[in-house]
Amino acid sequence: MTILSLLFFINPLVGITSWIWVALRNIDKTSWTAIRGLALFLSLYLGMINSTKELHGDFLAYNEYYRDALQMPFLEYLLLYAKEPVYYACSWLICNLTQANWPVFVTFFTTASYMAIFESAILVAQKTQCSKYHVITVLLFTSLFFQGFAMNGNMLRQSISQSFALLFLTYLYFNQHHKWIIAILSIGIHTASIPIIGLGIIPIVKKKFTLKTFALLILTVIVLSVLLLSMSGILANILFIGYIFSRLENTSQLTGTDSWQTEIGINAQFYILSALLMAMIGYIYYFMHRYSKAGNTIPIGITGIVNIMLIILLFVFACNFSEAYFLCMRYQFYVYTFQPILILLFLRYFHFRYIHIVEACLCALMLPYFCYYFSYGVFKYASLAEILITTPILFFIEI
Repeated sequence: MTILSLLFFINPLVGITSWIWVALRNIDKTSWTAIRGLALFLSLYLGMINSTKELHGDFLAYNEYYRDALQMPFLEYLLLYAKEPVYYACSWLICNLTQANWPVFVTFFTTASYMAIFESAILVAQKTQCSKYHVITVLLFTSLFFQGFAMNGNMLRQSISQSFALLFLTYLYFNQHHKWIIAILSIGIHTASIPIIGLGIIPIVKKKFTLKTFALLILTVIVLSVLLLSMSGILANILFIGYIFSRLENTSQLTGTDSWQTEIGINAQFYILSALLMAMIGYIYYFMHRYSKAGNTIPIGITGIVNIMLIILLFVFACNFSEAYFLCMRYQFYVYTFQPILILLFLRYFHFRYIHIVEACLCALMLPYFCYYFSYGVFKYASLAEILITTPILFFIEI
């Protein structure tokens, strides 16, 4: 693995490709540490690529906020924005340690975001005795899913926050551990994760849904929402989290759109993706029912994480049809973050003789898909030729 690591630092693409080749050829001997090493290098490479994104829209604003840290003391900087203290504390620290090196900052946050997703997938795989073939497929699919990659550039804070929310729920459901520090990090980076984490810790979410339990969950959510709305005036005065509650008093902000949105509502691609994910959810529910009926024990955690995914999808569609486009857009991105776990569980329990061939074809198709949107999408990055030949150190040199 040392030679593969050196290859990565000479040329990331060669290093990653070699790592995958070695892992697949010796899959029975490939350790989870080696899988995590692959996940780390994929995350680092995606972070480096993301650092070449042109400064536009929210990305430009993040850059300006980041450079402000060089001119201010720590406390003054935190109080200037008075929200999401974990994100702004990290911004101030990295800015002052690197003299406001922007590529280092972007690479750090993008790497952390992807690593939280990948670590969640690996934890689920270990708990469900999932094949490492499936894990590598999920790592590659997630890396090459361009919409998720673009999200890491345009919504820097939310993307890492929702990744930590996923990691928190993974520990909660599969390890039965309350890793509250991860939840605090998630909320401290972006408060949009509060509803997801809040929903995830409701005990009923971890149980199999029936009409009765689902109705009870909806009633619980409505009661809590009304309670929060009624207290929003008081909560709006709390430092660092008050701003999110001040938004609740102005519902037009929640039902409008962001300034950078080029599309309103759900597009055709998301409808197709949602149909596929709903089919996977249906199959997993069917498998769990059949498996438990046969007297077998279902691994702890599967029900909870599948239920969360179902709720997010239903909420996004409810927001879309009620024209609450701001909320629709915000929580649509949670689907992109949570879908790797659903895909992994589907691959784990879907029995098909040629499944590995299908996985290989899927990953092969995702590569041109990523390259097309990377080159011709809304956001502009360095050219593919530069990305392919650049060594890691050159990504961090600002010219």
